[in-house]
Amino acid sequence: MTLPSIATIQKALDNGPYNQWLGATVTEFTKDSITLELEGRVEMTNSQRGEVIHGGVISALLDVAACFSVIGTAGGSAPTIDLATHFLRPVTPGKIIVTGRLIKPGRSIAVAEAELRNEGGKVAAITRGTFATSAVTPIEDGDSAEDGADLSGSTIAGLESGNIGDAFNRSRGDEIAFVQTGENPREISYTNFIDNVCAVQARLANEGIGKGDHVALIGLNSIEWLEAFFGIMRAGAVAVPISHKFPVSVLQYVLENSESKLVLADRADRLPEGNAVPFRLLDSFAAEAGKKEELPAPAPVDPADPAMVLYTSGSTGKPKGVVRSHGSHLWIMEQGEKASDGAFRSILVAAPLYHMNGLATVQGALVHGDRIVLQPQFDARGFLQAIADHGVTKLTGVPPMMALALREKDLIQSLDLSSLTENFFGSAPLTEELIADIEAAFPNAKLAISFGTTESGPVAFSPHPDGRPTPKNSVGVAHPAVRVRLLDADGSVLVDEGMGGKGPAGPAIGNLAVGSPAELSLYLNRPDLARPIDIDGFYRSGDLFRRDEDGFYYFTGRVDDMFVSGGENVHPAAVEAALVEHPGVREAAVVPVADEMKGAKPVAFVVRQDGTGTTEEELKAWVLDRMEPYAHPRRVFFTDSFPLSGTNKVDKNALAARAAELTGDQGADS
Repeated sequence: MTLPSIATIQKALDNGPYNQWLGATVTEFTKDSITLELEGRVEMTNSQRGEVIHGGVISALLDVAACFSVIGTAGGSAPTIDLATHFLRPVTPGKIIVTGRLIKPGRSIAVAEAELRNEGGKVAAITRGTFATSAVTPIEDGDSAEDGADLSGSTIAGLESGNIGDAFNRSRGDEIAFVQTGENPREISYTNFIDNVCAVQARLANEGIGKGDHVALIGLNSIEWLEAFFGIMRAGAVAVPISHKFPVSVLQYVLENSESKLVLADRADRLPEGNAVPFRLLDSFAAEAGKKEELPAPAPVDPADPAMVLYTSGSTGKPKGVVRSHGSHLWIMEQGEKASDGAFRSILVAAPLYHMNGLATVQGALVHGDRIVLQPQFDARGFLQAIADHGVTKLTGVPPMMALALREKDLIQSLDLSSLTENFFGSAPLTEELIADIEAAFPNAKLAISFGTTESGPVAFSPHPDGRPTPKNSVGVAHPAVRVRLLDADGSVLVDEGMGGKGPAGPAIGNLAVGSPAELSLYLNRPDLARPIDIDGFYRSGDLFRRDEDGFYYFTGRVDDMFVSGGENVHPAAVEAALVEHPGVREAAVVPVADEMKGAKPVAFVVRQDGTGTTEEELKAWVLDRMEPYAHPRRVFFTDSFPLSGTNKVDKNALAARAAELTGDQGADS
């Protein structure tokens, strides 16, 4: 379906229930938004003087614009659900401009917002709500297509059902979807992969797994892992990827917290002793279901329905289950397709699939129709060999992976790596030295740095819309489909730009906050944790970003003392709590020191209990047994007391400086 002309929309508006008394003129219309203009007039309202436009007129205007942006109707025939209007100031008679924007597309329910302002630009009212989209037929004008865009929900092949377990480019058919490297090398076409996903869906039904049930996934990267991941979601169930590196105690907590009804794992010994959750092996799960001539249809889902739960570390030491919806990931994949140049790529994925970095890359690649070269787990020499063996054109991952690969100088010199044209790394900052080494090793490849969080998704920044080159070590400019803010320590807005941003947009440094349709739904079964979205709809990342005068952003560190080590969040308080549990430790303080591969690594200072002879190796092993490997302190130094700041708190700046001296070189992690 193509975009109707403005004349067609104006006619539909005039024939609707509102415009006979609104008198609005359509001035702009795209597949995502509509802009109306009208001359305001005096309305008798609650004002004593009766000179302000308010109440029903404004609500009707906002409703019309928002409905138009979602479904292309004049309003009235589509029910409005949960519409919330905020009146910021009265509107005096004169020119009024109202704009409705599509925020989150959906097949049956979509989210939109609208804004009403005076001609001078002052916003008088805003509204945001969910709208039923299935009750009406969008306006069509087959004789007046403006740009060939589709008004009926998603326009991208593979996203029609709204169920992201069914998000594949079926036109690729016999083209290779996956090449798996390692000890069990094999490849699979798009057709066969999709068949296997459907077989998993059928087997889940046989196991009594239904819509909304949680199914855990544990194992190395594999084709079977991904068949299960998509099959779970296609069945309407919720996929729960779990790190195979979690210590036993953490794994037990996650299985309980996630309320998983079934565990699919690549090995039986992945599960803790005494595990009560039913368990099946990944490699045989789909095969045992057998193939059916008629494939099951994807389960119907609403955009707000949960699709997956991704666990991320928290300051309490307990991983947080981030619930992500079908709608949020649908939007992420649509943004990727909108930015695509249309070319097919061969993408090497070696980052773990339980992490947003690798998982979102695979999801986007399958929608587009790319070939994915899948490494079961990162190995530097295998990583480089895969580029040469499979003609990889794009690399993704975190900076430490590339730092390790670049140490294999003999292999780099012996391999033909000329196929590589794109390096795409994120989740941690890159050092200037690492950037120079990457450019030297892959002179034909452009380097792009990305940013994202488990809570807000991977869409926050993009290349400059005017084609200006992104400066070295910058993540780009604010993405046009999101709102980006930089906040001062007191929460005041330093920068507000992106879609609908109305605040300042000059050079600044502050806490990055992202307003995006990709935001999380909630933290699973954590009543102690509020949903981390502020009153304005922003996720405050805690990451410190700098914006330059040209609008480019740069990651500069963490707002608090949490730091990123190899793409993973390390919370010193959680590591300190684990150390203090040791009977030989009285006090503990953890600080980061620089590391050329991981960006930073944890170092601990410990005050022993009197009369104990606790050793460094004993404490490192103690933490390793209780936390993820990336969180354990690489060095432990003993001291009689900690330096204190003026407020009688431990002076961690002084400890960090001392740690840098004691560790000597700024070398690689150990």
